[in-house]
Amino acid sequence: MHELRAGDVLVARLDSKALIAEAAGAAWRLDRPRGKRVRVRSGDGAEVTTFMREGMGRRGSMELDGLRYELAAHGWWKPRWVWTSDATELAELTTRHTFKDERGRVALTAAGQASPHAALLALLGTHLALLSAREAGG
Repeated sequence: MHELRAGDVLVARLDSKALIAEAAGAAWRLDRPRGKRVRVRSGDGAEVTTFMREGMGRRGSMELDGLRYELAAHGWWKPRWVWTSDATELAELTTRHTFKDERGRVALTAAGQASPHAALLALLGTHLALLSAREAGG
């Protein structure tokens, strides 16, 4: 279970085993990857979007409410994952790595905070970054 916190406040959870993401009164189910696709479903099972992975799982994109969102990893040892839409940076995240007590981080830009999909971007990005690390053996 992964928790996203703002200070001491729990703002979201990602259950990597059950593939359930929850935040701000919303819940999503994340399908296990089928080839290069990761489907996102609402809590009631309706399909929300499909993220298409590219580049060894280190980048990809999805369409949501008529907008294209892209996620890409920058760097190899401690990758920094960045969400963009129309070349505007929305969020940056890292995952926990090898050092004791090191934690992953999610930072939303002002444009990311204004997005109605901010919680989904943070949770799906975290899921995809963790998935990529597992696939790479890290």
